[in-house]
Amino acid sequence: MLSLEWGDSRLPELLRNSKMTQAELARRIGVNRQFIYKVKVKERFFSLEQAILVAHVLNCSAHDLYEYKIHSNR
Repeated sequence: MLSLEWGDSRLPELLRNSKMTQAELARRIGVNRQFIYKVKVKERFFSLEQAILVAHVLNCSAHDLYEYKIHSNR
């Protein structure tokens, strides 16, 4: 069986590289700035739809939004 271990959000780096603010990203994907902040500090996570939209806006893959490890529990 596989399990997923969530690491840190890469959103701060991705926003910095895109020269975009949290507020601008929030506006473009239809959420509030506080939600983006909570994603950055791992209090919330993007839904699949939101992750795809964020990846499109930031010109990256949805896989790039978080650090993660996949473990095999055999």
